Amino acid sequence: MVGAILGTALGLTLTIKINKIEHFLAHVTGQEIFPRDVYYFKDIPTYIQPASVLLVNFGAVAIAVLFSVLPALRAALLHPVRALRYE
Repeated sequence: MVGAILGTALGLTLTIKINKIEHFLAHVTGQEIFPRDVYYFKDIPTYIQPASVLLVNFGAVAIAVLFSVLPALRAALLHPVRALRYE
């Protein structure tokens, strides 16, 4: 959950500030990252879909839980004495 929250916060921050980041990188490198004569827009267009953000977060947490429960169940079925004897 912590990873999903931090990842979402970082991703949304980068998405919201992408134009400022692009201008900063262009200033530092001296090159246009997105040349205006090739890409016919003034700023990089961004649109955040809250439903997509929630769906991706839910899917990521569900996959993490699913694939951590399977090894935990397998370990729970082991007898501790037998498992430690062959270590």
